[in-house]
Amino acid sequence: MAVFDLAKGWFCEHSVGRGAISLAAVGGSNILSAGTFYFEVLVTTAGSEYKGCIGIANSSFDLTNPVALDIAAGNYSGLNGGCFISFRGSAGTTNGWSGDPGPSPNAFGTAFTLGDTIGIAGNTSTGRVWWRNATAAPTVWVGLTSGGTPNPVTGIEGYPFVTNAAVAGFVYILLGAGNDSTAGANYALMTLNTGFTAFVAAAPTGFSAWDSTSLTVLNSSDKAAEITLSGGNRTMTSTAIAGANQPTAFVRSNTRKAT
Repeated sequence: MAVFDLAKGWFCEHSVGRGAISLAAVGGSNILSAGTFYFEVLVTTAGSEYKGCIGIANSSFDLTNPVALDIAAGNYSGLNGGCFISFRGSAGTTNGWSGDPGPSPNAFGTAFTLGDTIGIAGNTSTGRVWWRNATAAPTVWVGLTSGGTPNPVTGIEGYPFVTNAAVAGFVYILLGAGNDSTAGANYALMTLNTGFTAFVAAAPTGFSAWDSTSLTVLNSSDKAAEITLSGGNRTMTSTAIAGANQPTAFVRSNTRKAT
């Protein structure tokens, strides 16, 4: 069984892409209530040398051509518009983020195994977001480590996605997959739950499900060509992106929240 140490990481990006996506397709008119939110993503299968990415982004984030994300490179201060954790298969580690400053290199230390669920809590009013392994460590939250213990309930040490990552305007759920170093590698299979079904770990006190109805899915009109959707557009994976160390392909949700 593959085991991952999700250490150290938020990435952000909005570079010039391989193909343009009409902003009319981005989120459509599905605007949800602003404020707190929580959603989970189940990661079930993956091949070696893959990257999986889970987080949030605005409408300017380029789904099709982020710069090559070197897992070992650390802080990507110039890559804005998206904020997400990123992890890979063969080495079992994550080391990268964006925004300036990024979180501590030791911030993401919770072990992760395929079949675990990642939970993300955020607050569009304060511009903060937190992450946890909802299966293995539901009480351990990760955010910006500048001295306190990250906790969405108290609002402490959430990663400042507006200030550090320029994720402003409308916020969407963001999932992505790509190669780390092997051309044609397999990719993670990830399934989104915004609250339409029961969460693995309850949303933190004071936080609401992103969307407890069946409305929110991954947007088939707002994704990179390599992304494949299934399961009512709640499950995603990616076909191979040619060449090693290639950009990661992404998909946004069809609903959004205002910051």
